[in-house]
Amino acid sequence: MGKLVGAELFKIRKRRMSFALLGVLICFFLLIFFLHYRAVGGSSASLEAAHPLLFPQVFALIFNTASGIGTLLLVILASFVMGEEYGWGTIGKTMAGVVVRHRYLGAKVVSLFIVALIITLISLVLGIILGFATTAHFSEVSLDFVTLSLLGKVGRMLGGTVLVLMTNALLALMFVILTRSAWWGVGGYILYGFLDLAITANSLWGGGWISHIPRYLIIPNTSSILQMEEGVSTWLLHSTIPHATVVLLAWCLLFSGMSFYLFRRQDITV
Repeated sequence: MGKLVGAELFKIRKRRMSFALLGVLICFFLLIFFLHYRAVGGSSASLEAAHPLLFPQVFALIFNTASGIGTLLLVILASFVMGEEYGWGTIGKTMAGVVVRHRYLGAKVVSLFIVALIITLISLVLGIILGFATTAHFSEVSLDFVTLSLLGKVGRMLGGTVLVLMTNALLALMFVILTRSAWWGVGGYILYGFLDLAITANSLWGGGWISHIPRYLIIPNTSSILQMEEGVSTWLLHSTIPHATVVLLAWCLLFSGMSFYLFRRQDITV
């Protein structure tokens, strides 16, 4: 398995797309911080207005940005990493080389997890650099905000971001295997997003059990798991971080289970 994972990471590293997506990630972070800087009033903003751009509050902006753009980038990468192999016919040739199917797909999943972790760590480093720049602009830079409690929150949000990225990447991977198309991986992710938002919006107007449906969907629980403080209501929900974690893990298990089942039963020709 280790050699297969290494081979997958090597193929990802050799893709031009990987470096293009990295460039998009960096540019998006610069854009988001610039837009927030302009939104709070630019250089004339008060210290209170600039609060979201200062430490430690800026960590919320960092991880929410990483979750948003990072998810899209990983979905695109996951879709084409798997989908193009269907188009090239390399899957059939690999299977003919006596590679067990579950090990082949397992290596894909593990490599995507490593990439999700890398995306999150790069986002954190970018965000900290930009956070120090905005903090220095509006006030004095100090490390007095660093506490064990804050480090625990940052670690939790880092893990939550990786979980969010993997949930959506596994969703895309399932659609790719189902349709044998990279574009359907991206399309399936977008389609689910629209359905999730529509169901959530409509359920807020309903009563009874219908109003509880968003508690078990991906997007509302993504908002919950990336809060700095426990117990903050999001999407008009009162979802706890442990609840959001369990729900997203359940979606991961469902998507990965369906992917392995579909892949095992597919007739893959060379």
